[in-house]
Amino acid sequence: MKYPFFIILTALALMVPFSAWGDEVHMNVHVDQSGMADEIIKLDEHAVKMREEARQRLEQELSELSTEAYRVGALYYKAGEIETAVAYLQKAVFLDEANQQAHELLIKASNKRDAEEQQIGAHYHQAMEYYRQGMVQKAVDELVVEIQKNPENEAARIKLNEIEARQGN
Repeated sequence: MKYPFFIILTALALMVPFSAWGDEVHMNVHVDQSGMADEIIKLDEHAVKMREEARQRLEQELSELSTEAYRVGALYYKAGEIETAVAYLQKAVFLDEANQQAHELLIKASNKRDAEEQQIGAHYHQAMEYYRQGMVQKAVDELVVEIQKNPENEAARIKLNEIEARQGN
């Protein structure tokens, strides 16, 4: 009668995740007529507790990364690099949707970017959309058309030179 008890106890010990073995775990083993239900419930409660602690650590790390992305985005915004600021602020919001500062500055930066693009010209605006989507050649073509139609558009010239410099042309 002693051996089945030890076999069941060994089987329960193997059910505990290996990561929990390093933690201090106290279990009272109580065998009654209903079986091992109490021990299984205690093991399940411990596993839930471990998962919750891991989730909280992950949320904390994501919150810290979001705060850093917000800080970088805010610096780019202050420096006038609106497009780059928007990219970092989008990352901050993605990492932590509760980051209210990132939401507010993202809206402000997006509105500023859109207002600047609308003032410059339709082709320039379309070029920036292509550029955001990774269609660099189409962006270059639109910038060339914008410069031909509006030779005074300095922003289009600057952006065209910037894109060409990045491509190594």
